[in-house]
Amino acid sequence: MAENLIEKYGRLKTYEVVARFYDAVLASPRLSLYFDGIDIRGLVDHQTAFLRSVMGGPAAQTPGEIAATHRSLGITEDDFDEVIGLLVRSLERHEIEPKDIAVIQGRYRRYQEAVVAGRA
Repeated sequence: MAENLIEKYGRLKTYEVVARFYDAVLASPRLSLYFDGIDIRGLVDHQTAFLRSVMGGPAAQTPGEIAATHRSLGITEDDFDEVIGLLVRSLERHEIEPKDIAVIQGRYRRYQEAVVAGRA
């Protein structure tokens, strides 16, 4: 059974990781355009729930829901890669162990097709 990273790092740490992550996303010329007019606080809460699910908590969304949410956005592979890079940096800054970062990154990559192509 996979280690539950929520139990290891705690729920508060996941919120801090996501808040720092969105600071970097909004500073990115490539990514910030996707978030014009978006309720960032709500998005941080939503993404925190998703990160917690990736780390071993209850499922936040199905691949189909993720695909439907992202289908009309035109997200590219390069956009997705930048998002993953910013997430990894945020995890590193919050002292998540490298082996756990690799697990989280791998779990996010499972959703790449749903986010980029909008297909589940």
